[in-house]
Amino acid sequence: MDPTLYRTNGVRHQISSNHPASRPWLHPFRGMTPHFGIRTSFLQFQNQTPLMGYLPFSLPPNSCSEHPEWIFDESEEEQIDAQDTNNPEKPWPRNCPLCQDRVCHVLCPYLKAENAKKPENVKKAKKYAKKAAKKAAKKAQLEEKAKVEEVTDLLEKTVLENEVEAAAEEAKKA
Repeated sequence: MDPTLYRTNGVRHQISSNHPASRPWLHPFRGMTPHFGIRTSFLQFQNQTPLMGYLPFSLPPNSCSEHPEWIFDESEEEQIDAQDTNNPEKPWPRNCPLCQDRVCHVLCPYLKAENAKKPENVKKAKKYAKKAAKKAAKKAQLEEKAKVEEVTDLLEKTVLENEVEAAAEEAKKA
């Protein structure tokens, strides 16, 4: 349907492509109804890729999160599912055809590596590394403290036991 003829009685009005009237299926009250109440949810993936952000879900369920233009073949998906079903955290492990790595709706490793090179991300990584080092140091301190406490507890127990034994021996002698 030509967006320039939308509700104009045949009079052409040039409507910009990002104007809401050019996307009647995103009408706020009618749900995704392209015109006259005919509900066609398939429109959202046919040619409307920039509208992904408007939809209640951002991806078709069987695609790589970094390459939404690729939709996986269901037979291939079933084969992969049959191979690896024992990991509860990754219910659909798949190979992303662009980065050639296992992807399960997370950033693909190739793009992770690319993003890690950006200067703002390098700063973040350093910051997180510092935090992690502090946490590790704190954990090590706590572990050492716990060990020292255990040793002192053992020493106190042995001292008490020795005192009790000495008192028992004195009682026997007396």
